[in-house]
Amino acid sequence: MGLPPEALAAGFVAATPAELTQLVALRRQVIGDALTWDDARYLGWRYDLGSPGRGGGECWVVKRGDEVLAMLGSERIRVRHQGRAVDGLSVMDIAVRPEFDGVGLGVWMAMHLCERVDCVLAIGSNANSRALVTRVFERLPDRRSYAHLFEFGPTLSRRWHSGVRAPVVGALAGWGMALWRGSVALTRTRSLRIEPLARFDAGIDALVSASRSGAEIAVDRDAHFQNWRLMENPRSAYTVWAAREGAELVGWIAVRAKASEDGKQVMVIEDMLARADDRGAAVLTALLCRCFKQARALGCERITVIACHPQNERVLRRLGFFAHRADAETLSVRCRDDVLNAAIAAGVPWHLTGANTDRDD
Repeated sequence: MGLPPEALAAGFVAATPAELTQLVALRRQVIGDALTWDDARYLGWRYDLGSPGRGGGECWVVKRGDEVLAMLGSERIRVRHQGRAVDGLSVMDIAVRPEFDGVGLGVWMAMHLCERVDCVLAIGSNANSRALVTRVFERLPDRRSYAHLFEFGPTLSRRWHSGVRAPVVGALAGWGMALWRGSVALTRTRSLRIEPLARFDAGIDALVSASRSGAEIAVDRDAHFQNWRLMENPRSAYTVWAAREGAELVGWIAVRAKASEDGKQVMVIEDMLARADDRGAAVLTALLCRCFKQARALGCERITVIACHPQNERVLRRLGFFAHRADAETLSVRCRDDVLNAAIAAGVPWHLTGANTDRDD
């Protein structure tokens, strides 16, 4: 690269609008044809780019003169366990110019960023970032991918590599699952009102507090974050359903529909929250029943969700979601806070949803 260590450190800076064109070009080199969105608009939404608070964090770049050689995105987070908060970052969007691939520039950026805060999360990974995540971070138990099928035939055909048994078995399985969904819907709490939510407000604070059991590690959220992440996102349009008892907000779920690689319509659950008790489980059940109805109206083949929360996962399994392996759903951390490190080492579970990631495709 032709940069001595002191010049490399001096060139590691937060991106500004002056670097935006180069950032888009770099990401197009790395992502290729999969980059189908307005990336300049997306980067301007996700990152501050010289205007503090405009986005969710900083996009860090390594520069040689005016050239951008690499980038690493970060989102400001506050990690909370048993009432104690630790400020940190969640890293994403690693990209290095192809001619510098393999020289360790990505690892250097991640290590340099880890020295600036007490806790850094890497939520998810792909072929470009997996080696970096392995070298820099401590691997935690993976998040889990779940799917609820409306049409079993296509999935069975892919797994059995045969079209003979799949249609018959798929039809029977679909009929049985439909009966199960119907029986769950009949037993859900009738005092709940499920309605669309246009914006989050400060009224969510009480629910967020009630959603913490104390026996978990969570990332703080507030109305500003929820609106930024779900309502103002330029890459994905989300529908948010709110559950209310009277005027009280007792839960929400955020979903989007997309076309899968095989051309089928899929509903993705990006975020969901309810109280950390039996009442919360009933609320999540009612919200998921509403999603079933919406997904069927949209002609979706299945609903998918990435979960990392014991209560949420218990409800998902009860409603017929099954877990399946997905290599990208890793969770890794690098933490310098002794108290939080002790909780992590003890295996305290995390509470994360898709809203804590940058997955918006």
